[in-house]
Amino acid sequence: MTERAASRTAVLVCQGRATADGRYAVGRFSDPVAWHLLDPGERTVVEQARRRQPPEGGPDRMAYELVWRTGILMVPRTLAIDDAVREHGAAQVVVLGAGLDARAWRMPELAQAIVFEVDHPASQRDKQRRLGDRARRPSGSCRSPSTSTVNHYGRPSLRPGSTLHSRRPGSGRASCRT
Repeated sequence: MTERAASRTAVLVCQGRATADGRYAVGRFSDPVAWHLLDPGERTVVEQARRRQPPEGGPDRMAYELVWRTGILMVPRTLAIDDAVREHGAAQVVVLGAGLDARAWRMPELAQAIVFEVDHPASQRDKQRRLGDRARRPSGSCRSPSTSTVNHYGRPSLRPGSTLHSRRPGSGRASCRT
């Protein structure tokens, strides 16, 4: 990931969740939002993996296997995190390295919570682009010298103008805690 490029890992994880939606741990795992966060070209391999129709070989087969297996891996990981969020019942949730995470949209338990998504600025811009004007999206962003965006794991940036995106349900506005 560079200063200008969004996380490719975020896309892979989102593809995995879209592949697993309604397929594994049915009744416990669901992420219908993941599909909508993917660009059209990123959905092709998800469709193949959901149909269990691998390409013949080469790089396409490798991408298929990676997405399919990521889907299998994302289910227990997502369930463990979701269960912890439910158990805690926090009024505020901070998602570090948020990527294309969809918890703020898919978990009814977060309907009254303030959800902060912290990630590399390029990844946040990419997610906002993917969301567009979708209903129930995070409303705007907060800018303050005392907020921070994690540019690289373990190396926070405390520069003025760093961005924190949040979603305050029903308020139509962003919330910033400093």
